[in-house]
Amino acid sequence: MSTPEKPKCCQRIFGSYATLRVKSCSRYAVVERDGKPYCRQHDPVRVKAAQEKRDEVYRKQSEERQRVYRLQQAAPDLLEALEGIASATCEKWEMSYADFKEQFMPWARNVALAALKKAKGKTK
Repeated sequence: MSTPEKPKCCQRIFGSYATLRVKSCSRYAVVERDGKPYCRQHDPVRVKAAQEKRDEVYRKQSEERQRVYRLQQAAPDLLEALEGIASATCEKWEMSYADFKEQFMPWARNVALAALKKAKGKTK
């Protein structure tokens, strides 16, 4: 008596790039889905899980890029608002805007630049 052959994976794959032939996967099947044998690499459940994981990573990266972009777009408006606050503060403290700008603005600029670098994910 001969031993029964193990079933092979039913997935169709491309052969070499030179011939561009489509052939069956040569691996042995380890799981059966909907009556079809699949190897570990082509198992539809594992393929779907891996794709969902990649999609989640991409979604998080995309959200982070969008957040940084929105911060970059808001930076000029925030600077204008800071200058308006500085101007109003000068009037209250009875200080010239030039003196205030000389004393306060370099510090505010460094704080704003550090915040933008942090938002972009840069450490230095």
